[in-house]
Amino acid sequence: MQEYDLGLKEFGDSCQVLQLTWDLGLRHVIAEVDNLSVVNMVLRDEDIAGIHRGLILAIRKMMHKTWSVSLRHVYRERNFAADSLASVAAISAGGLSRLEEPSDEVNP
Repeated sequence: MQEYDLGLKEFGDSCQVLQLTWDLGLRHVIAEVDNLSVVNMVLRDEDIAGIHRGLILAIRKMMHKTWSVSLRHVYRERNFAADSLASVAAISAGGLSRLEEPSDEVNP
């Protein structure tokens, strides 16, 4: 078993996104994560110790439901738009929003 020292936010965000996509009825999902350690920990078939164990197991359980989920690593620079939108969402009132055009934060 290995213990990792990453922030819980990365795992919590991944778990929430998977739950949201399941709840929306999406059944073919490609999840792109810009933290390679998170991707590796979730995809490895090994037991995990430490504070992340519960969230990793929850993500793995979500991925084994009757749907197609592909978890992929992308470099942070490629994931700029998603990171920017996540930052905007973190300071907004919450809930789902539909953007008709990109916000200023997304344009580099």
